[in-house]
Amino acid sequence: MVYRRILVPVDGSGGSQWALNIATAIAQIHDAELILVRAIERTELQTTVPDSRETQYLMEKVTRINRMEAERHMQELQAKLPAGLKVTTEITVTNRAPHAINEIADARDVSLIILSAHSDKHASGWHYGPVPEFLLAHTKRPILVFQHDSGLAASKFRSIYLPDHHAHAS
Repeated sequence: MVYRRILVPVDGSGGSQWALNIATAIAQIHDAELILVRAIERTELQTTVPDSRETQYLMEKVTRINRMEAERHMQELQAKLPAGLKVTTEITVTNRAPHAINEIADARDVSLIILSAHSDKHASGWHYGPVPEFLLAHTKRPILVFQHDSGLAASKFRSIYLPDHHAHAS
């Protein structure tokens, strides 16, 4: 299979950096475009806070700050990528990051999605985290998910290809 466009959700975590490194290597081998996506969750206040102009302004300001930080981070990532690599960045503000990433993958007709799992041991029901699990269940695109357990002396990564959750390579 030849990959033409590879989408990598990036969030500033070590896991997303690792996924980006793998995606970069694959993109170079296939002369593929690398699409970096940052989905910023819209800031929401508790329902007990009155909805006023001041609270709306505050939420919009926090969102603007988050977007500016995401833009800075994207520029930083691009500067570290190999020269000659085709790179596109997209920042989206959304209430549903997993859905937004999937929609971008469809709109850009990506050949492969590569991302890192963020398993939250405190949130029951999420083995890989909300974004990877949503994409594994709903995307029509090939997907490669890496899971890193920082508690191990040697990093352990597992990859999953499409919805077959039983096809693990350790």
